[in-house]
Amino acid sequence: MSDALHEMRSLRTEAQACAALDAPEAFAASTLVRRVRWHTGLSQDAFARAFRIDLGQLRALERGEAEPDSAMTAYLTVIDRDPELVRRALAAW
Repeated sequence: MSDALHEMRSLRTEAQACAALDAPEAFAASTLVRRVRWHTGLSQDAFARAFRIDLGQLRALERGEAEPDSAMTAYLTVIDRDPELVRRALAAW
């Protein structure tokens, strides 16, 4: 199985678990970051470009090597709720 396919299956499973529990705070921050990205359907590179997040920081967050601060957590929550709104806001800026 390709690494990308394995990653997407893992993200789908984690996202389903988060949705079922409706408690993303119960999961590691890395799972939150991956779940939000998975909801957008974007690769790491495309997600980082679309939402102006440093790719290295995104990768570190997803690997659990870094913890998102409160601003990043809030930003991810907004992206998760309405990614198109965030894209429009960033395009106008």
